Amino acid sequence: MRKMTRAKQGLALTAALALSVALVGCGGGGGNGVSDTSQGTAATVNGVAIGEKAVTEYIADFRADQGLESDEDWAQWMVDYGYTPETVRDEVIDYYINQELYDQAAKELGVEVSQDDVDAMLAQTKSMFESDEAFATALENAGMTEEEYVENVVEPNVLQQKLAEAVEAQEAPSSEDVLVTLNNNIESINGSKRSSHILFSSEDDAKAQEVLDAINAGEITFEEAAQENSLDGSATNGGDVGWDCTATFVEDYQNALDGLGKDDVSGLVTSQYGIHIIKCTDEFTVDGDEITDVSVVPEDIVEFYSNTGSTSSTVSFYTWFAEFRENADITINEEMPENAPYNVDLSGYTSRYETTTLEETTPAGDEAETGTDADADTDTDTAEPAEGEAGAAEGEPTAQSEGTPAAE
Repeated sequence: MRKMTRAKQGLALTAALALSVALVGCGGGGGNGVSDTSQGTAATVNGVAIGEKAVTEYIADFRADQGLESDEDWAQWMVDYGYTPETVRDEVIDYYINQELYDQAAKELGVEVSQDDVDAMLAQTKSMFESDEAFATALENAGMTEEEYVENVVEPNVLQQKLAEAVEAQEAPSSEDVLVTLNNNIESINGSKRSSHILFSSEDDAKAQEVLDAINAGEITFEEAAQENSLDGSATNGGDVGWDCTATFVEDYQNALDGLGKDDVSGLVTSQYGIHIIKCTDEFTVDGDEITDVSVVPEDIVEFYSNTGSTSSTVSFYTWFAEFRENADITINEEMPENAPYNVDLSGYTSRYETTTLEETTPAGDEAETGTDADADTDTDTAEPAEGEAGAAEGEPTAQSEGTPAAE
């Protein structure tokens, strides 16, 4: 369930850990006792049972994690967040249905999660923290062990990522489609240039000139100079920032690049980001009036225009999964089990977060102030930027796009 699972698996974690969560909950698929029907069957998914026992235990674990063991606290929480015992059960069942369908989809698409995949994603999450100790502290504060985090967060996350990649591969455009797209954008592609740059701060003009002189004298290669001196993230790639037809450069940078031929190095170029030394590393010119073969176009340009106008792998996967679920044979037992421990009486409880109207709070004759706290969004289901996570590198001449949302 959306609010509950996020709270259960990491609301107390730092935002960095929370961002790594794509599929959260108490395990998925038919494992971990989910198919135990000793207390009844909550649902079946293509013949695979989801037991009421798993649903009840899930809710019990959540209540324990959140300090809601007493019926009074549990009832108040449900009222505060707009739940009833029935809707709580519905969301947990829905969660388990999706987990089972993810497992079934993986079998259908031949997708497997390897230990290397899991280790890589866990390492990526840990890298968001200052140390392994800081990561361990975040887990401890959330009431989770690393093993539980791997089982309930990392492994499902990797599975969904690989499913998305498999779906995207199935829907990849044909070479004929790509050729049409390339020719539709031939004006941008023809004459495009690839470039690298070295970025200095605007106050380091003397140092920038010194490095430029060393490059021109052959004392150091452009790539080495970029790795040693450039202030932005492209330094690790020798300053490479790609083709101008696949990126948007600031005007000062683009104007300077337009005046360079292949292997030419600019003088000092000042932009809003600082001082650049620019090298044109490649050019592409269309031979004739149209592109007749995809193979003659640089690979990076082909890849860019192959993806232009298509949905992202995540969006494509969710579209595919919605249809996959629609075609599944799903039966849900709408009746809550008798004496379900989470089924408590909500009568007599009022949300602590209800707000009064301006008419009730504003004295007669006084003017109501514009903008109220009631407009503020306090939904605990909002993921915050990750600790240490940066946007586009400072000084990067390209306009970076954001993407790849986390799955719910």
